[in-house]
Amino acid sequence: MGILKLYDESFTSSENDSIRNKYIDRIDVLDKVKVLSMLPDNKHITAKMIAEYYEVDKNVIEQIIKKQRNEFISDGMLMLKGKEAVDFNTENNSVLVIPRKMINVFTRRSVLRFGMLLRDSVIAKEVRNYLLSIEENTTNEQKKIVIGGWTDDDVLTLNKIFNQERKSGNSKMESIRIAAKALEKNPQTVYQKYRNVTKKHGSLENYISTINLVYFNKESQESHQTELGNPKEENKTELNQIHLEINRFLENMNTVKELELKVSQLKLETREIKHKLELKELELEAKAVEINKKDRTISKLKKSKLALESNIKAIRKIVLSGVNNTGEIATIEEESLGRTYTKDKNGLVELK
Repeated sequence: MGILKLYDESFTSSENDSIRNKYIDRIDVLDKVKVLSMLPDNKHITAKMIAEYYEVDKNVIEQIIKKQRNEFISDGMLMLKGKEAVDFNTENNSVLVIPRKMINVFTRRSVLRFGMLLRDSVIAKEVRNYLLSIEENTTNEQKKIVIGGWTDDDVLTLNKIFNQERKSGNSKMESIRIAAKALEKNPQTVYQKYRNVTKKHGSLENYISTINLVYFNKESQESHQTELGNPKEENKTELNQIHLEINRFLENMNTVKELELKVSQLKLETREIKHKLELKELELEAKAVEINKKDRTISKLKKSKLALESNIKAIRKIVLSGVNNTGEIATIEEESLGRTYTKDKNGLVELK
């Protein structure tokens, strides 16, 4: 059986680690969905920070770690305690709070894996939508490989047998098994094909109508002609007109699909631009903080300069005033600063 088209639950199922591993290097989607804050080394992140990114409770993150620990270890998860955490802070210029017990730190790959495992997080669903859009944008040749060698005749046969068996009272799975036997295919392969088609198009009939199998399939066309018989000459014009209308409708459908694709691309570009603006805002905020620090430093230096000038002025007055005629100690008070400077008979200046 070939690889089948991905759906959201393909990622979230705990058993599907092979699918998650296939997309684990697409860490670029994280910043497209939301700005991801990392530790100062820009390589690691804590469970609390991951919970904040996906807007979920930290306990939810801890539960997933317990269930899928081996996957996170393969992504580079570190389990630190005591001196190990201290060394990590030193080596990575980090600011981890040293816990009494062990603390886990993760890589960007781990953050992406959480996005594939968290079922109810809105942010995680957006991450998976990006991964699904990557799958949607594969080439037609790749999609043929994914679908697994089905022909138009196979689809028509599946639809015919499935409907007949359902009308006869058989269950869906029993009808699929009977169709699989007629198609000489594995029942699980047929079920996956049925599931993929109905999930995307609603039913097999809608799929057949959308891609116009009724008119492009040889056996169906012959059956269609038999049902019509040999129409009279006056009806041929009407029949040709119907075919023209159908062709116009199909062309319009293709145009709509192209427009929808362009809209999706524009949405992705808009998100990327929004992400870049958010990064610029963060840079400006950092610059503003740095400027404020410098302003405070300059203000302190100015105050120190004024105090120093006042001290020098007071000392200069004492030095110039000397000792009075009675030999008493000369005193000068700086009331504004709350200081008293004195000069004794030996010429020494003191601060009281």
